[in-house]
Amino acid sequence: MLTCISGLLKPKAGAVTFGGRFVTATSPRAKLGLGLVHVPQDHSLFPHMTVWDNLLMGGYRVCDHHAVKGRIEEAIGTLAASGRTVLLVEQDARSGLAAPHVGAVLEAGVVRLYLGGMPRPLS
Repeated sequence: MLTCISGLLKPKAGAVTFGGRFVTATSPRAKLGLGLVHVPQDHSLFPHMTVWDNLLMGGYRVCDHHAVKGRIEEAIGTLAASGRTVLLVEQDARSGLAAPHVGAVLEAGVVRLYLGGMPRPLS
């Protein structure tokens, strides 16, 4: 799902919308320009990158690198408090469900537990 949202993989069906506009066919670079960022923790592409390194990559287009570093420790909470959506994937369900307003536990692609507001279909 995350790779379809970020544009690294084309969905077989459905559409991706962001900010009220269809962005399914938009390139990952163009999505970054819109503010849609995917920071994967995947060791296959850059096996020596830490989580911190991955987070820094999310702000590579920002000229003030000191500002990027200063914003990372509080980014998820600040974004959520501002009304923005943060899609966080965490293998540890307890820690992953500690912060969000809405959360879901998936097992083999099936929602096993849903917490929060009304579930909305993925588009």
